[in-house]
Amino acid sequence: MARELGEAAIPIAADLSRTDEGRAAGQGSARRRRGRIDILVNNAGQPAWASESLPEADYRYTMDLN
Repeated sequence: MARELGEAAIPIAADLSRTDEGRAAGQGSARRRRGRIDILVNNAGQPAWASESLPEADYRYTMDLN
């Protein structure tokens, strides 16, 4: 899709587990598109594998990110 859109596609990387980065990504997108965002894809996640011994900090990070 990005190839089809060419320069109209604006990829922005951010750590979406951090509220400030998520907010900055959205604001940056709006500024670059002059206030108009037609499609926004929030593609966040992490490949952590759960097990019976998953540390609580890892669980919380996954929940915050996803």
